[in-house]
Amino acid sequence: MPSNKTDEVWLTLPSANLEMAKKTFPKWTEKGYMIAAVVPDRYVQEYASMVNLLVPESTIGGYRGWPNSVNYLCRQLMDEVKLYSA
Repeated sequence: MPSNKTDEVWLTLPSANLEMAKKTFPKWTEKGYMIAAVVPDRYVQEYASMVNLLVPESTIGGYRGWPNSVNYLCRQLMDEVKLYSA
């Protein structure tokens, strides 16, 4: 679940390649990124320990492309983290 910090940097993306996520998500986390991902329902448990915000595809009506997924995640982060532009 997102925190209420506004100084965090988030990587937002859909991810269906579990093996690639296992290799790359820890590298993003090591660099200080928070990760928000839309994932296939069948992989929710596997992704749960790798991301800070997890959205199963069924939550957004199934996978409808990268832009739809990223826009959904950004809206969630803006609502949860209370991001503001300077």
